[in-house]
Amino acid sequence: MELLVVIAIIGILVALLLPAVQAAREAARRAACSNNLHQLVLACLNYESARGTYPPGAESAIGGDWSSGYGPSWRAHILPYMEGTAVSDSIDMYEPGGLDLDRGPTHSDNYLALDGYAPDSIFCPSSDMPRLLPQVASGVNVAAADYAGVAGASGNDPQERYLRTSANIHAYNGILCSHCDTKVAKVTDGTSNVLLLAEQSKWGLTVPPGESVPTKTDCRSSGLHGAWLGTFLKHRGEGGGNEFDDRVYNTTTIGRPLGTEFCDFVRDNSSDGYCNGEPCTMLDNRTPVLSSHPGGAQVAMADGSVQFLTEDTDFGMFQLMAIRDDGLLEPLPVRGGSTGRQ
Repeated sequence: MELLVVIAIIGILVALLLPAVQAAREAARRAACSNNLHQLVLACLNYESARGTYPPGAESAIGGDWSSGYGPSWRAHILPYMEGTAVSDSIDMYEPGGLDLDRGPTHSDNYLALDGYAPDSIFCPSSDMPRLLPQVASGVNVAAADYAGVAGASGNDPQERYLRTSANIHAYNGILCSHCDTKVAKVTDGTSNVLLLAEQSKWGLTVPPGESVPTKTDCRSSGLHGAWLGTFLKHRGEGGGNEFDDRVYNTTTIGRPLGTEFCDFVRDNSSDGYCNGEPCTMLDNRTPVLSSHPGGAQVAMADGSVQFLTEDTDFGMFQLMAIRDDGLLEPLPVRGGSTGRQ
């Protein structure tokens, strides 16, 4: 009997302590995630110090057409500033074929440099999403990423600086937009008030064509082809995406409330969202800011600070935070996290 009492007491103590232990572990993971974002945004700021502009959110390869392939994402541009100099020196970001690592078994020397390269700093420790994405045609394992560059917002811009297609939209009113070379002077709302990076570290949902039941989906802006590629066609306007469709990887246009779980595939007349029996990799550019941390998601501001935004953040304010120069947003209260350039 005494043994049963002892076992019962131990069980009660474990039940009481386990939530506290789990909370402490999540707090440590969230702190590590915040540090990852801080290191990424500092790399962007070091790029800006060296080049005079923030990195472009996405670029096309030389030639600017489909045959030339995808150019680099902002993340590829900051490799030298995040202990990736050796990898950066080994790749050609603008060669024909670019940084699409799924264009055949012998397409590019870039395959050798980037195959399996997945630095911890581009992943949230709380996420259970895959870090490496197998590429069918090439056999390369390319890194995914849990943090997206913020290209801007699809609403609340008096100048309406977004490029629309029939099924997609890409903003160029933020900082890390397609083919943009944004100078600090253009961020007239203040760098502490404007989003640069945002977390995408949780599984999302889509509803496949002709079905009504949502399907668990990787809604990250890195899509199925990874962290390093940007876009593949020439831009037009002030860095406004592409001439035909507006497929831009590794950035997000804020067009859904924070914490939205759904994303969409861009559907066309031939595939209706499916390619060779599988969902097309053309994710809607409004990929959601969605986090594995309870209650909200972490974001990095253009001054180097990191904040935790709660899921009840007003959607209109969230969009204003993504726009560099609307003049409508009051200074933001600090919500926690590291601040400033260090």
